[in-house]
Amino acid sequence: MSIQKDLETKLLAALKQAPRLAAIKTWEADIRDCLFTESKLTQGFNAEELPALNLSASIDPTKRTPFTYTEAQHDIPVSIVVITKAVKRKEAFDGAKDLQEAVECVLELFRRSGNSLGQNTFLFGEISSSAITIQQDPYSFAVGTTGCTITKIT
Repeated sequence: MSIQKDLETKLLAALKQAPRLAAIKTWEADIRDCLFTESKLTQGFNAEELPALNLSASIDPTKRTPFTYTEAQHDIPVSIVVITKAVKRKEAFDGAKDLQEAVECVLELFRRSGNSLGQNTFLFGEISSSAITIQQDPYSFAVGTTGCTITKIT
């Protein structure tokens, strides 16, 4: 298993344990094409799949640098996307922001506990989030993206 896939598996398992994310119906570490185009986003998930969480640690290149003579440091960019649907735009947006806050809380726990993602795996730096809404009558969709970089020493 690659470093990225291993990280995706561990992060997804940790997120599934968060009580504030219990409303999530679809948990994925696969990359759906609809996540890259707003016009496809509203068609990419069935109503019964929402709210959904999609996690990727392999979408962006991993930076690898020498750490010690025999070790390498891998800086793995992680993207966590939450998607919600509601009749009103504000409800969809608020739902996505609530889920994002829960994701951020889980990530903050990893910052405080050095080995919670595995041996020599750490969360340093910032956790950034953004959210948008898309109107597709009669529904509004909200997409929240949370990003961070996980460092793994091998």
